Amino acid sequence: MEFKVMQKRIEADMNGIVIINGFVHVVTYKADISDPKNAKVLLFHDHVAKCTHDDVADESCAADYGHNGSTFTDGHWNSIPDIEGQTAAYKGVRDIYFAIERGELILE
Repeated sequence: MEFKVMQKRIEADMNGIVIINGFVHVVTYKADISDPKNAKVLLFHDHVAKCTHDDVADESCAADYGHNGSTFTDGHWNSIPDIEGQTAAYKGVRDIYFAIERGELILE
């Protein structure tokens, strides 16, 4: 019996740290990178914490965000920052996610 491969899918498990707008983002994701400029994030997790100094995370003000391939989930803060901080943190989560999908951010 002979098999013909019609489409090859390349998946990658990645993780790294990104600092944006005074927040440390510890990002882990799995993506289909068959087309690196148009990656499809399959699973995404971001543990985000407020920076106290330069790049030191304050775990007393942290949250976990996820994405299940169709929508963002979680976002429960153990100590809620002010609304501007919470908005900046969530914007960072979204910016990271969409930069990955556009192929602009590749973690190793």
